Amino acid sequence: MSNQFKSEEERRQWEQFQAFQNQQNQQNQQYGQKKSKKGWFWGCGGCLVLFILIIIGISACTAGITGNLGGNSSKETNKTHKIGETVKNGDLEVTVNSVETMKSVGPSLAPTNAKGIFVVADVTIKNKGKEALTIDSSMFKLKSGDKTFEADNTGSMSANQSDNGSIENSFFLQRINPDSTAQGKIVFDVSENIANAKDKKLEVISSLFSVKKITFDLSDAKKTSKAKKDKQDTEVAVASSNSDNVSYEASATTPATTSSADTDSEDSEKSSKDEDKQNASKSDKSSVEKSESNEETAPVEPMPHSKPTTSEAPPSQNIHNEDSMYDASTE
Repeated sequence: MSNQFKSEEERRQWEQFQAFQNQQNQQNQQYGQKKSKKGWFWGCGGCLVLFILIIIGISACTAGITGNLGGNSSKETNKTHKIGETVKNGDLEVTVNSVETMKSVGPSLAPTNAKGIFVVADVTIKNKGKEALTIDSSMFKLKSGDKTFEADNTGSMSANQSDNGSIENSFFLQRINPDSTAQGKIVFDVSENIANAKDKKLEVISSLFSVKKITFDLSDAKKTSKAKKDKQDTEVAVASSNSDNVSYEASATTPATTSSADTDSEDSEKSSKDEDKQNASKSDKSSVEKSESNEETAPVEPMPHSKPTTSEAPPSQNIHNEDSMYDASTE
């Protein structure tokens, strides 16, 4: 091969050309290998990217739906209702009538004392469903800030017990039929700070196994309790005042009634006498009028003629005289 080159320069150029071709071949081989690897990578990577995009899309849809549901649920949960307001929760209609704080609950002979202070919620529940529902004090929770308090079963039972020991509505696994209503007290034993807190709320779920709940704002509980107490005091004062007035009027009118009765008796006697006099005068007047009328209507009889008065002897004397005359004539 070296004899074919005319000069050393041609041989050197040939070697450079051969070296360049070898370099190109090596580069082509390397490029082909990289291309095959890159194609494989893009084939698998594309599927992976597509799968990831699908997952992201599904997650976004799910998040959107959950967000909407959560937003609605959050709106319902965050909405608070006032004391005295009737709110429908599932098949239940719930009304918080009043909220009070006290040291003890239950009958006066056997009260239940609080470890702290009792927060007592008077609640009315009506079943608006078509089947009987079970109501329990565990359906009620007291919240203050980030703290949650369970109902006190013993206190609730005692608060719903009357002085004679009877319990009408215990709210302890109590069954309520459709269209029936139950009213009772739910008791929470809490500290004084919680009892006086202004952010107290009462949460009520629709059933024992439900998470659907409604919330009542108890911030004006003290105001409500005070207003109720003032109303009770006013009613007691009015009743006492009415009782005193009735007693005073009764005592004041008793003599007057007696005097009035005596006066009525005297008046009746006087009127009776007057009536008797009037009747008597009327009777006399009628008798006189009758007599006068009889005199006017009676016929006038003629006066008999006067005859010489002769002494008429009694029959026995006449007989005796006749006998005497007979005897004389006989002689």
